[in-house]
Amino acid sequence: LEAPEAIKSSEPWLTEYRIQHPSAGLRWLRVTSTARAEADHTTLWHGYIEDITEARQLEQVREEAAAARAANQAKTEFLSRMSHELRTPLNAVLGFSQLMEMDTREPLTPEQRRRVGLIRRKGRTLSPAAQQMYDFFAEMRRAPRARKASGSARSAG
Repeated sequence: LEAPEAIKSSEPWLTEYRIQHPSAGLRWLRVTSTARAEADHTTLWHGYIEDITEARQLEQVREEAAAARAANQAKTEFLSRMSHELRTPLNAVLGFSQLMEMDTREPLTPEQRRRVGLIRRKGRTLSPAAQQMYDFFAEMRRAPRARKASGSARSAG
């Protein structure tokens, strides 16, 4: 509601602005006032001014914290998916290389066997790391839900 409309409607006029205070620095103020038409056709304003700097700062901190939580959650979910996406083809490669080594109808040459063995050894080295990464990020995804559940159980008691 703008001031001219507030005058016509007699509804409170609310506005916020910032000032540079000589000793307190930058401050946010909220003005709440009501207009009253006088007999001499002037307008008399009654109201108050409230310093809302701390409330604005608190809101900004809350917004930044929420954004940080959302970014952290997105990162956790992304890394969890990526570790899963790494495990799936890795398991396929390991399984296929094992099948190649076990094939008696078309056995591998000694050089092919050496190369497939190298693939399996490197894959077995990488597989536990991929599993640990998957488990870690799965736990990170569960942790916020567990904290929320324990917090609501505490507040209910």
